[in-house]
Amino acid sequence: MNHIQGVVFDLDETLLDTSSLKPMRDKRDWKTCYRSVNLTQHYNGGKEVIETLQLKGIKIGIVTNSPRKYAESVLNYHGIKPDYLVAYHDCKYKKPHPGPIEMCIQGLELSKKAFLGIGDDIRDIKAYKSAGIEAVGVVWGVHTEKELITAGADIIINSFNELLTLI
Repeated sequence: MNHIQGVVFDLDETLLDTSSLKPMRDKRDWKTCYRSVNLTQHYNGGKEVIETLQLKGIKIGIVTNSPRKYAESVLNYHGIKPDYLVAYHDCKYKKPHPGPIEMCIQGLELSKKAFLGIGDDIRDIKAYKSAGIEAVGVVWGVHTEKELITAGADIIINSFNELLTLI
């Protein structure tokens, strides 16, 4: 996979453990979410992997079905600086539609063939596959390895460090 020049990550439960905010998110209580970002955690190695990839010249995109202000708040709290972010209101389509993935790829100005998509949810995997990019499922999020494979994941990883061995 030496051809990889960009990686698109899902945010919630892939890059960051935001499960503590789920009750507030489900109620659309965004003000409380913004004040509670300190309850979130990054998954072991996630931030470091992003920094390592960026140092290697690999562009990082994040595509989330969450609102931009929320996504930016959580990312800023953890010091994660993607090269491009596509949030809920940025695209008329939502995952599993490929639209937000395609928007991110266009924003990063790279070929689809140069991308990997990383996600924990079958909607992520379906969006990546529909957009024509390789899909990597992570087992620490919402869906199981079997569900991710059934959705079309090309690869399954058990840790962020495994991602570095792929690229």
